[in-house]
Amino acid sequence: MNHALNLLPFDVRQKHLLRVLTTRWLRVGVVLLVTCAGLITLRENDYRKLARRNAANAASAMAVRTLVQNVSESGARVNALTNDLNHYHHSQPTPDPLRWIRAVHFASSKTDASLVVVSMRITHSRQCLPSETSRICTAAVSGESFLQAHTQSCLDDPGWIRSTVELIGHADTDISTTQFVSALRDSGVFDLVQLRSTAPVTEDSAFQREFVVECTRRERSS
Repeated sequence: MNHALNLLPFDVRQKHLLRVLTTRWLRVGVVLLVTCAGLITLRENDYRKLARRNAANAASAMAVRTLVQNVSESGARVNALTNDLNHYHHSQPTPDPLRWIRAVHFASSKTDASLVVVSMRITHSRQCLPSETSRICTAAVSGESFLQAHTQSCLDDPGWIRSTVELIGHADTDISTTQFVSALRDSGVFDLVQLRSTAPVTEDSAFQREFVVECTRRERSS
């Protein structure tokens, strides 16, 4: 059996023990300090992530509110445009083709010789065409009458809706065609009636002449 006997003085043994204990506790303190620092760093990272997430959520919420506001404003604009469009459609003048057909039928019955309308085409247009001055100057160069140029310039006003009725028919003589055109003008239904052409009928027919008449009516746009 062996026995160890420490012969060092008491103060030396005390200092050695204190140094050993200090070293141990210092290691424990370093470990605790590192652990606390790691925990604090993780907590700070969590706080930063949470702050970024909250900022992103706030930005998303703001974007959603802006989108909802824009959708509401767009809906209001769409409703306003729809109302304006409905008002525009209701304010437009309504053409009366039946009245035009009655006028054509009545004019054809006013001729001395036989006359028949075989085709009737109706078109509507809104155009920004030359002004009255340029239209009359053009008419003067081309030899068109002042009255016809003035009437045409009024029809070309961009504030008017222009309805054109093209009539193609057959007649016995040019006299009956002239009477037909005069009856259309006297009816007051159309603002302008023009005989575009008259020519012999090329195919076998009971009529001798073929004519093309253009009738124009203008309606003021609201």
